[in-house]
Amino acid sequence: MTKVSFSRLLRKERFAFFRDRTNIAVLFIFLLCLAVAGWNGVRNANLAEETAAVAIKADADAFARKISLLRQINAGDAEPGRWNDPRKAHQSVLHRKRPLTPWPAEMRFLSAENDPLTPALMEVGMATRHTNPDPVFGDPSQRLDGPFDLIFVVAWLAPLIVILLSYDVLARDRELGQARILASQNVSLRRIVLARLAVRFISVSLVVSGGVAVALVLSPGAGMASLAGGALWLLGLLLFLGFWFSLSALVNARSRNAAAAGQTLLAVWAGVTLILPLLVGVCAKVASPPIDRFETILEYRALSNELNHYRDEIAEEYFSAASVDASREELGDEYAQYFVTVFYPMQLAFDDKYRAIGASIERQRAEQAKTLRIGAFLSPALAMKLLSDDLAGGAPERRAWFLRNVDAYQDQWRAAFDRKITEVLPMTVRDYEAKPEFASRPEPFCARWIRIMGLLAALGLPALIVTFSAWRALRKAAP
Repeated sequence: MTKVSFSRLLRKERFAFFRDRTNIAVLFIFLLCLAVAGWNGVRNANLAEETAAVAIKADADAFARKISLLRQINAGDAEPGRWNDPRKAHQSVLHRKRPLTPWPAEMRFLSAENDPLTPALMEVGMATRHTNPDPVFGDPSQRLDGPFDLIFVVAWLAPLIVILLSYDVLARDRELGQARILASQNVSLRRIVLARLAVRFISVSLVVSGGVAVALVLSPGAGMASLAGGALWLLGLLLFLGFWFSLSALVNARSRNAAAAGQTLLAVWAGVTLILPLLVGVCAKVASPPIDRFETILEYRALSNELNHYRDEIAEEYFSAASVDASREELGDEYAQYFVTVFYPMQLAFDDKYRAIGASIERQRAEQAKTLRIGAFLSPALAMKLLSDDLAGGAPERRAWFLRNVDAYQDQWRAAFDRKITEVLPMTVRDYEAKPEFASRPEPFCARWIRIMGLLAALGLPALIVTFSAWRALRKAAP
């Protein structure tokens, strides 16, 4: 008998797969889940983009109005208002908050988090405190109560789709006594199983990648960085799906009953997707205990109370260093007296002391994330979740990098107008036009992509081990 080619076997199995309406129904339901999840992510990304654009435009318009009013005042065509005098820095810039946005994530649409770890917009000025009210790092293993987005669908639901489509690729034939007939057709059981799994693997991969590609096109800011991120995410997806299809092959090679094979795969899914991530999350909290929120709030208040107790000394020290008399009459009303001589020096003193606390919180987040990435080698679902989170902009390191840029810009903003406030010097048109602007910068290339490659390794290693085991098991599989 002539040996059947693998391509011909693929065509035969493809026809058999799509002839079964159950398979088509499963793929259709999965496609609907991807569509809803993708829409949630794209809508969330578009909303964040629109909110940031509106805030940036409003900020530019506000400064344009100040410049216009200042020119009219200088020309004698307008009178300054009591609380709206563009010549007074403590009125025009001291409390002005500027909208700052981080460097856009490669695949922001993957997540539909309403309150992401890295904020899409942060308002920062001379007198703002960009502190974090909740310093506890969110455990990524707790995802079932999260938003219905592509991260959830791919990391948690896609394995179930794989199980539904492939739990009986060989066990059903053994159960019905058809495996011996298949083995007598001059085609090995291994080639038959590989052809069946290849058809299912290609079908699921095309459905997921197609849905994500549509979301990528519809999401704002799609560019080369998004394409590069999408390519790496697709590689992770293929490794992730390869793990589950190889696992199905391994279980089918050893099972003679389809129900038993399905139960085994569901048990593995529960362990790999639910139990192991939970244990890894617990270990991460034990290895790097999160800073207690209550203690942080108490420390925050204690620092505020301590500085408030010494506010006169703080103001005196600040103005002495600036060689300015804080008690002079030209400061004007009580409003100017308080905000210039008390509030602003206190803010500088508080930020100087609190930055160390904030930095320790960000380091704690990063340490927990590192522990989770190490634990991801035990759970492909957790690895896929962390990979998607990172490409969606949710890595703690991305947040810490953005906050460092925010701190640097706040220092520039204060340096530009500090003298105007402390010496009560009049603002000029040139001061407004030369104001420092925030330029978001990407996280260093090596730091960002080393994390991504590590997570790809966490997906590839289990897939390689299970694929090798399945290959050996299928070689020894008997009808």
